[in-house]
Amino acid sequence: MQQEAVFYPLLALVGHTFLVWCWMYVDRLRAIVKYKVPMSAFRDQRTAASTPGGASTSSDNLRNLFELPVLFYAAAIILFITHNVTPAVLWLSWAFVLGRIVHSLIHISYNRVMHRFYIYIASSLVLWALWIDITAGLLFI
Repeated sequence: MQQEAVFYPLLALVGHTFLVWCWMYVDRLRAIVKYKVPMSAFRDQRTAASTPGGASTSSDNLRNLFELPVLFYAAAIILFITHNVTPAVLWLSWAFVLGRIVHSLIHISYNRVMHRFYIYIASSLVLWALWIDITAGLLFI
């Protein structure tokens, strides 16, 4: 198995994070133009949360993409370095990335909290399974 294959889901998640970052700026510019929100409204989370037009939702989602996904990035690098990339690891990696994408789509569109919660839990369990696989591979080589 090509060890580099673990970087494809990693790059997909980086690309997704970039798209959410762009979406955040579209939302902010829309709030500034359409609702006459001053730039100072985006000085921190608290003031941004009160802006109209959903400008803080995409920002919240971007912040989410720097929480658990950081553990995924570390996992991918560890898997590559230790030559432990397997089909199961790739499946878990893609499942985690897909879960994060679905989470973002829910969050920045209709934002039903229970739907977000279910996909968050599912993708988190996939990530923890990936880390269990890494740990087992390192301890029982």
